[in-house]
Amino acid sequence: MAIGPLRGPGDLDQLAKKTLLFRPHSQYHPPLMPEATAQRLHDIFATIAARFPEHVAIEIPPGHVRTERCSWTYARLLERSSEFRDALLASLRPDAVASILLPRESPDLYAAQLGVLMAGGAFSCLDPRFPDEHLRSVLAETDAEVLITDATGAGRLEALGIGVRRLLLTADVAPGDPAGREAAARNSIESEPRHLAYVIYTSGTTGRPKGVMIEHRSIVNLVLYDVAEFGLGPDDRVAQCSSPAYDSSIDETWLAFAVGATLVVLDDETVRLGPDLVPWLRRERITAFCPPPTLLRATGCADPESELPDLRFLYVGGEALQPIATATTVRVKNGKTLSTDGPFAETREQLGGYYILECDTLDEALEAAKECPGALYGTVELRPIMELPGAPT
Repeated sequence: MAIGPLRGPGDLDQLAKKTLLFRPHSQYHPPLMPEATAQRLHDIFATIAARFPEHVAIEIPPGHVRTERCSWTYARLLERSSEFRDALLASLRPDAVASILLPRESPDLYAAQLGVLMAGGAFSCLDPRFPDEHLRSVLAETDAEVLITDATGAGRLEALGIGVRRLLLTADVAPGDPAGREAAARNSIESEPRHLAYVIYTSGTTGRPKGVMIEHRSIVNLVLYDVAEFGLGPDDRVAQCSSPAYDSSIDETWLAFAVGATLVVLDDETVRLGPDLVPWLRRERITAFCPPPTLLRATGCADPESELPDLRFLYVGGEALQPIATATTVRVKNGKTLSTDGPFAETREQLGGYYILECDTLDEALEAAKECPGALYGTVELRPIMELPGAPT
């Protein structure tokens, strides 16, 4: 067996069909960013909103049920978030959870998340598309101090007989009385980096949904690392295609909010467009796209350089990156592709940074992988390297 660095597609000429790839996970895991221990997630947003108040923070294009485009600047989003904060100050304290049941095409979804954080609490988002039993199970598990929803969500909860400690309708959130707001703020307790920022629940496909609690210092560390590593900026347009109940939506949202970029929201119908998603991405001038491989393959985009000229960053996760997706992602011109799951956990500069393992068995591959630098944790790719783009035919 042999081990060596893979620098580019030219090296593929030397490989046999049983060659495997190994990438140490420790090369991906973000290092501790010094600023992460002193900030909360909403502190990042406040800094960006002060720097780019007139930049568009959220853009929701017309869809099947919307005839007009909705755009909120960072100043508008901060203002609306502050209204949610004022409405929540009396109900929340550090590590207390507020559930949010709002559709992704509602800008209040993002304002509510920020408002909960600003009020000192942690949020947990529920997707209105979830089955009734999933909704019931997560709400019972969360035991939230308050549930934020709209009239549609409130009607559904009533029909299901689900009671909550406090129900806050988005329509009731408005600028409050300054004196009352100041009194509530004096009695509130501000969160610290060690406190919870949000709770994400698993899908429950293998049993009851399970909650994962994320502290401010953890998510801030990841956000600051992404800012430093990926080079996105205020001119970028980041597609938001994940369910608000999944952690991938946090990645998408803060790729934009942490740098003053625009978060362009895909509604449920747009996500299911398949090949028709490509013209949507082109029309919306999307520069950063974070799809799971299944969605990426469904686009059928064979030539992203010409079909998606504005796209410069792909962030792929949630599933193993299969050959057809790899063939698309590594051809993005002058950009970066990052996969957070599966064998291709980091794909840059035509697979640079991987190690070649020429082995006949998985056991041999695992032994070889131990000799690679940074091999505390890693993934061995079992698919023949001959299937990769650029391999000799």
